Amino acid sequence: MWGIIVFLPLSTVIIFSFLKVYGDPISLSNLSLRKYQYVLFELATTHRAFFNSFFFATTAATLALVIGAFVAYLKVKTTMKSRHWVDLLATLPYATPGVVVAIGLIIAFSGSYGLNLYNTVWILIAAYTVKYISYSIRNTAASLEQLDHSLEEAGRMSGASWTKVFLTIVVPILKPTLIASWFLIFMPTFGELTMSIFLVGPNTDTIGTLLFNLQSYDDPQSAAVLATVIVFVILTANMTVKKLTHGAYGV
Repeated sequence: MWGIIVFLPLSTVIIFSFLKVYGDPISLSNLSLRKYQYVLFELATTHRAFFNSFFFATTAATLALVIGAFVAYLKVKTTMKSRHWVDLLATLPYATPGVVVAIGLIIAFSGSYGLNLYNTVWILIAAYTVKYISYSIRNTAASLEQLDHSLEEAGRMSGASWTKVFLTIVVPILKPTLIASWFLIFMPTFGELTMSIFLVGPNTDTIGTLLFNLQSYDDPQSAAVLATVIVFVILTANMTVKKLTHGAYGV
């Protein structure tokens, strides 16, 4: 059943990407790398879309990781009364449809309230960060709950500040979790479409929106090529996570 649900559609897309003539039967004579050459080396928007997606995903993953780790620390290691509300506000966007998040950001940052991020790279980065920060919060909080308070207390008793204790004691211990969280945020944001389709502007097109446009404007083979490349990137990131965390994270 798993093979039918996952591997059959995926293998169909991969085979389809190698077809020389769309609609002809699958045979060795009808297989070609021509579409790969076109999409990867001739289509002008591909390189820009890949660069944009990589930049947006890495920046959003880094921001979400840093902010999420701080929120997780407040939630687990402090007695601040509002810590649960901060956690709720940070994780609520993940349960919210991406379309709603995108429209909310457009309304908030289109200049009506003094800050105009519309049609810029920053509104995309903000959307990805807000949507997927819960990955960082949940994973980091789970690891912090297993961290003995005596380690931090020993650091403070030796005269270290809270910042130094956090950076020199807590962060190194959480390193595998933080790395895994970063990749877990990077993977969905790299090929994200739902929010991107509303937020892209001139020269900020992403892999997800390029894939959508290729499929929409009657070039399904090129779309299949791009989908295959995206799957390869995501699988590579997933294997990296599993290797770095010894199988604790990843699919």
